[in-house]
Amino acid sequence: MIKCKNIFDLIDLIQKRTAMFIPDKSINSLKTYLDGYDTCMWVHGIIELDVPMFKHFGEWLVRMFNYQFTSYGWAYAIQNTIDNKQDPLQLFFQLVREFRKLHPHMVTRVKIEPHHQPTGMKSINGTGEQISKPIEIQVIQYKPEGLFFVRHCYKARYEHSYSLFPSIKEAKNQVEIEFQVISEEWIC
Repeated sequence: MIKCKNIFDLIDLIQKRTAMFIPDKSINSLKTYLDGYDTCMWVHGIIELDVPMFKHFGEWLVRMFNYQFTSYGWAYAIQNTIDNKQDPLQLFFQLVREFRKLHPHMVTRVKIEPHHQPTGMKSINGTGEQISKPIEIQVIQYKPEGLFFVRHCYKARYEHSYSLFPSIKEAKNQVEIEFQVISEEWIC
C-alpha cells in the first residue's frame, strides 16, 4: 500500500494513476478532487507544515509566471494559458513540481496580547460572541523565493492566509493593520 504524507505525494500518485482518481482526466475534475482534500484538511484543522500550502498554488502562478484568470481558479488559468496541443494535466504536474520546491520558513512572529483588537473582528451569528483571535501570528517565507504569507496560530490549530506578499514588509503591514500591532513587537 502506498502512503501519502502530504498533498504532493497524492498528486504524484494521481499522475501515475490518473484514470483511477479522475476517470475523465480533466483538469477541472482534478481541481475538484484537490479542493476536497484541502477542505477536509481545513475542517479538521490539519496543516502540512513542511511543504508549501497548496492553497497558495494559484497565487504563486500569478506571481511567478504572470498567469491570468486565477480568480476562476488555477485549473481555469492553466487551461487558458496553453495552446490546443498541450495537455493541461501535464502542464499542471510540471508546475506543481516547481511549486513543491518551495520551503516554508518562519522569519518573524508576534504574540497577540489581550490589548490587540483585530479591526476585522466579527461576532458569530450576530450573538455578540466574538470569533477567537490567534495567540500568535507568524510571517512565513517560501524559500528560495521572496514570497511571504501569514500564519495565524490558535490554541488548537493553525490557519494560513490565502494571500502571498512580495516582501516581509507587506506581510507585516497586513498584520499590523489587522491586529493593531506595533513594529517593535515583532520577534525575529
